[in-house]
Amino acid sequence: ARLAHTEKAVRDKTVGNLSVWLASRAEMPELELLKVWKGLFYCMWMADKAPVQNELSESLAALVHSFQGDLGLELGRAFRATMEREWGGIDVLRLDKFYYLVRRMFRELFAYAREREWAEGTVAAVASMLADGPLRIPSSSAAPASQDADRAAALASGAGPPAKRAKKAAAKKVARGVWSQADTRDTNIRWVPAPRGLSYHTIDVFWSELRAVCGDVVPAAAYPIVDVLVMACAFSPDRVTPKRVAERVLGCIVDPEPAEGENVPFAVRNPHIVSMVAERLGELAKAKVGAPAHSLADQAGCRTRAV
Repeated sequence: ARLAHTEKAVRDKTVGNLSVWLASRAEMPELELLKVWKGLFYCMWMADKAPVQNELSESLAALVHSFQGDLGLELGRAFRATMEREWGGIDVLRLDKFYYLVRRMFRELFAYAREREWAEGTVAAVASMLADGPLRIPSSSAAPASQDADRAAALASGAGPPAKRAKKAAAKKVARGVWSQADTRDTNIRWVPAPRGLSYHTIDVFWSELRAVCGDVVPAAAYPIVDVLVMACAFSPDRVTPKRVAERVLGCIVDPEPAEGENVPFAVRNPHIVSMVAERLGELAKAKVGAPAHSLADQAGCRTRAV
């Protein structure tokens, strides 16, 4: 109750005490973390005026560094679940402060991975927060084994199926809206998309927050995080997500041939995946009346580059 107090001084003192308490914990069950974020959500809800809201957002996001071991990642998962659950109830007058909280939270999660020298397990956990959360797309557990093998080969090597079959295979994957990996979920559970406002905002802030943590060069060890955006662009069933990802993210990371002496800060590692993304954008462009087939792909800068 004190986290949602009407007085800022009371809320600030409670957040400080919570930070000290969290630092003393070696482990916490998921339900307890969800309760913590329930209180923090309403702590943010009660914050008024932009400077106060921004300061509180930074304090709450910094909590991921308060834990011992990997509990910071668990707090990140609880944050993701809380935002998805509560997003539909946020009124338009309060959206901006929660937008900023989402931005700051992702920056601190990226910083969390950097502090651990982009360890494979940490990077995979951060990537899964995106893939299972705001950027999740439907997958098909009934996909033929040959398609699963093709997708796995494409992700692993970038070579993909033979040239004559590549376009047909990519088109089938796009048409089915399947994820790039095998689906191990219970097929009796209906797939539910993430709140669109949360998804679109995550896409909008992704690149700027990752670059804020990494600087001019994004290390190769962080590429699995970016892969989630690439796959969302290639396989998302709606029309907005692919275009938004292409414009806000892939336009930055799918680099054209650099000029002599120019430092290329980042490039998608898999030309086959990039070509699939470009093909999806071309299909979206064809569906628009009067739009050239290549307009969206060119606008996004989706040109395959050997890496």
